[in-house]
Amino acid sequence: MDSPPNELMSTLSEYLSLDPLSCYSLPPEAYTDLALYTLELDAIFRKEWLCVGRAEYIPTRGDYYCIDILDESLLVVHGQDGVIRALSNICRHRFMPVVQGSGNTKRFVCPYHAWTYETDGSLYAAPFMKGSSVPFVACQATGSKPGVDFCLLIWMMMRRHSSIKCRQQISAS
Repeated sequence: MDSPPNELMSTLSEYLSLDPLSCYSLPPEAYTDLALYTLELDAIFRKEWLCVGRAEYIPTRGDYYCIDILDESLLVVHGQDGVIRALSNICRHRFMPVVQGSGNTKRFVCPYHAWTYETDGSLYAAPFMKGSSVPFVACQATGSKPGVDFCLLIWMMMRRHSSIKCRQQISAS
């Protein structure tokens, strides 16, 4: 990864010493520099808990809504097991979006070949795959990411396995 140009980083670091009332905006390059954007994605958005909605959006088991974060199509679901989680919204079979919008369901069915997933992301059924040479075990999960309902908001982290405790981190902020 290329680091942002030294001149831009130097300009941004100067802002730290300014009176907050005199800082109305960052330099235009801070909004358009691809290297800085990549740095922010890697240093912040891929490592920190992100608020992805309100718990009231999915109050009942089976409720879900779709959201795109960091160029990844996700669905946030209140699982049949009572757990809130974010799943990849892309079918592992032919990479088709599984659902759109929001709603309530017992299971998610891909419109392409009717592969069916439970609300925990596990594969429930794969029609027409009996006797196939495709390793069935390779298609077992849709990429579950941790989701936490805290203070009536839903938080998730783009990293699949995180040792950071959401409640501790948010409470400390």
